[in-house]
Amino acid sequence: MEQELRVKVRERDEYLCWECRRDIRKPPIESLQDSVHHIVPKKHKGKDEENNLITLCKFCHRKIHGNKKLEKAYRNKIFDFVMKTQLN
Repeated sequence: MEQELRVKVRERDEYLCWECRRDIRKPPIESLQDSVHHIVPKKHKGKDEENNLITLCKFCHRKIHGNKKLEKAYRNKIFDFVMKTQLN
């Protein structure tokens, strides 16, 4: 994924993790460094496009990827949010 796209997604999300709402620019750096997450994973043909990406801190990113049930539930939560936003 291109760095320019990552920057665009972070700016759009105001540098806040979608899960815990922490500002990814603030310490502790190691566990809160920003990470761009695919809503639909690349292994499921998800694309590197802004509407398929969100900002997550590394801790939340690992938490979501470590649990398939949570990953699916989170994907549905984000999809619902995106659909509501696009309809308004």
